[in-house]
Amino acid sequence: MRGNTKRGLLAILLLLLVSGCATSHAPSSYQIQIPSLTLFPKSHTCWMHDRQTGHREAAHCVTLLEDDYFAIVHELKAACLANGQEPEQCQAILPPGDPL
Repeated sequence: MRGNTKRGLLAILLLLLVSGCATSHAPSSYQIQIPSLTLFPKSHTCWMHDRQTGHREAAHCVTLLEDDYFAIVHELKAACLANGQEPEQCQAILPPGDPL
């Protein structure tokens, strides 16, 4: 009987541990709206410059309109916040005067 009691207690402790780690919030009803881009993004080679080493390295970059960029970033941050992430995790805390 002692072995069954220990197993029962172990099962209850395991159940409490697992339920304590589970998230309790329901999924967000937020529907992501992918912004329609004004112009198709243009890809090109650009140069990344490391200020500490002075080293330049070629990179693959994409250029798009600033309004399109802001719309994409705004939507990503809104979705992040709607799904329960903290503002810091969503990079949603901005310095004064920042357009995003």
